[in-house]
Amino acid sequence: MKNIRIIAGLGLIVALAIGITVVFTTSTETSVAFKTHDDLLKDVGSRTSEFGGMYLSDDNNTLYVYMTSGIQNTQKRQDVRESIETVFSSDLTSGRNIEVVPAQYSISQLYNWYKQMLPSVGSNPHVTMTDLREGKNRIEIGVERLDTIPALEAALTNLNIPREAVHIAEVERGVFASHTIRKRATDDEMEGGYQIARSVPGGESHCTLGFNTVRGGVKGFVTAGHCTEGKDDWIGSEDNVEFYQPDTDDSANLIGEEMKDPPLVSTHEDCEGSDKCRFSDSAFIRLESGVDQNLGKIAKPVSVGSINVDHNSKYRIVSDSYSALENETVHYVGRTLGLRAGQVEGTCITAHYTNNRSILCQYEVDTTMAGGDSGAPVFRITNNPSTNDVRLLGIAIAKSMNGYTYSPIGSIYNELGRNVSWDSCDPSQNC
Repeated sequence: MKNIRIIAGLGLIVALAIGITVVFTTSTETSVAFKTHDDLLKDVGSRTSEFGGMYLSDDNNTLYVYMTSGIQNTQKRQDVRESIETVFSSDLTSGRNIEVVPAQYSISQLYNWYKQMLPSVGSNPHVTMTDLREGKNRIEIGVERLDTIPALEAALTNLNIPREAVHIAEVERGVFASHTIRKRATDDEMEGGYQIARSVPGGESHCTLGFNTVRGGVKGFVTAGHCTEGKDDWIGSEDNVEFYQPDTDDSANLIGEEMKDPPLVSTHEDCEGSDKCRFSDSAFIRLESGVDQNLGKIAKPVSVGSINVDHNSKYRIVSDSYSALENETVHYVGRTLGLRAGQVEGTCITAHYTNNRSILCQYEVDTTMAGGDSGAPVFRITNNPSTNDVRLLGIAIAKSMNGYTYSPIGSIYNELGRNVSWDSCDPSQNC
């Protein structure tokens, strides 16, 4: 796998600083191995062998933890709590009740079976998704046709993977959101959530600005990679595509040009058959000279479902988070549907798209997404340390049968490069 690169000494110590600037650069670095959500689950299992997965209650107040044994053992309960906090974050347990529920399988068993099945199962042309479903203590396989199931069952038998450990269901293939809030005020800087547009034959297509960044000293922003080429054509490449806001009608509306969009390749671990893969659907867009960006800010619609922006109030990114849990409530702001809220349904899904393209380890959320919302910033509202403060989770990329999928921020950093410094915003300036 690729590596995340982080400036030595910065780490994530500044997680409570006010305001954020995500800085991509190539200065003196320390290499840190990139781990997916599933890898982290495996790490918890390595520390506590009875661990079988976890998920949040619908109200997000209780963390349910699967254990294969020792459910009534106080010490084992404490051990698994400490393992989760060490591998993930104390944020997952802080202020929450911890309830232990019986598990049939350990996460280590599920992880190993999942990796073992991918070469034969993942390359089946009728498989639409695969997931280590830690919230169900199972592996999940989605198929577009039910008559595919016998062939998959035979493959599982040949691999000595218990059939009852794998849930197979009919799941529609994901579709990248098409490119069909909208216009910032004249004196407004560019922020996450705003419409961006590019020229296409016969008109223009729309996406959403994800979040502002500085990459190697270059100001810019991140949006969905497929926004640079089109949902049916995207294979990853730097084509110098130009983006405008709010539309392409006037050259003065030019705001940026594509600078980094890594190719989909067949060499990724878990990329099977003739597929080409990436860990994120993301691209970095260099900001045009003279265009101002509001670092660490996301436009805030007046209510859920609205595209009308409250210009006197912004969401402020004060940190990021590489993981989210099943049933956790998350939000996005997109140019088409505005502010949307939903609950996480899947945490490390491999989504198989048309033209032999797969995006590895994506998160699925159970609320709708529409054309133009591609690239929308996905975040957790914390209201800490101040009202409207959020943690950045990633960017929305595609509609799915159950809602939409998003590329997690760790995967975006992994592919676009990452060093972090924080915006030293003066609170007295109300920024």
